Amino acid sequence: MRLIGKLDSLEQARTFAEYLLSKNIPSSVDQDESGWDVWIVEEDHIETARAELEAFKQDPQAEKYKTGAVAGRKQLKVVQKQQRKQAARNIDVRQQWQPVHISQCPATLLLIGVSVLVALLSSNAIFDVGAKVDSGPIPLLRFLNVKQFNIDNPQTLSSWVFHSASHHEYWRYFTPMFIHFGLLHIIFNMMWMRDLGPLIESRTGSFLFLIIALAISLASNLAQFVISSYLTNFPMFNFGGMSGVVFGLFGFIWLRGKFDAASGLYMPPRLLVFLVIYQIICFLGILGPIANWAHLFGFISGAVIGGTISLITRAQRS
Repeated sequence: MRLIGKLDSLEQARTFAEYLLSKNIPSSVDQDESGWDVWIVEEDHIETARAELEAFKQDPQAEKYKTGAVAGRKQLKVVQKQQRKQAARNIDVRQQWQPVHISQCPATLLLIGVSVLVALLSSNAIFDVGAKVDSGPIPLLRFLNVKQFNIDNPQTLSSWVFHSASHHEYWRYFTPMFIHFGLLHIIFNMMWMRDLGPLIESRTGSFLFLIIALAISLASNLAQFVISSYLTNFPMFNFGGMSGVVFGLFGFIWLRGKFDAASGLYMPPRLLVFLVIYQIICFLGILGPIANWAHLFGFISGAVIGGTISLITRAQRS
């Protein structure tokens, strides 16, 4: 960068700098005690810019400088827009998988807090999570109200699905995510929520994150109930866990980051491979009875939501 001269006022310095920009000569101005210094960024432009400055001093009100300044301002806006787009594409890898502290994520704390409270109220002892399946909160949170559901009478699958709605107990489509069976069940789910929740909530905001979690819960619970009931020809109402939502958050991170790198979200390929292998093992029954359809459709629904938000964001940005 080279100093080529001075001008008396900020208005003159700004007009001249914008005029130079219209000629693709980038410059910079700053103030000192005696006026405004004009600096040229590239050495190749020094002589041309110096000649232009001398001509400008002779008649700073000339029409060509006013017209050139207007063109320069338009060109500057184009450059700034391109710089913003480029900055949006840049990812600070240090910020990935390092969300804000969970204390700043009320929606995540709410989901974890309700799950822990339900676990405590449905346990006979700390290691006996979910033991009170017929008392406490579990009967109120199941997909079906078993007391009002006549299991002895054959019913269509659609009547099973809309059973809770017919009794205006709409919360049942979401609340199985708060039910856990066993200490390890809730510990592992809450650990993942602690890691994934703030990662997403810090970027989407608490309200949208809660909507995303509820949408994933609805999709995973419906899939688990409908598909398992269809396969067994009997309503499968005694399932629960936050793992469907957890898989959905993984799916959200995967496609949100894949389609929009500026989101700051990224799914390491090894983690994605691990999830696939884990799901296969679960479907094989090696780990015992697990709500596999909730896992699968939780992941799919989360991925669809993440991909959709990415496409909308990119369209708004362009």
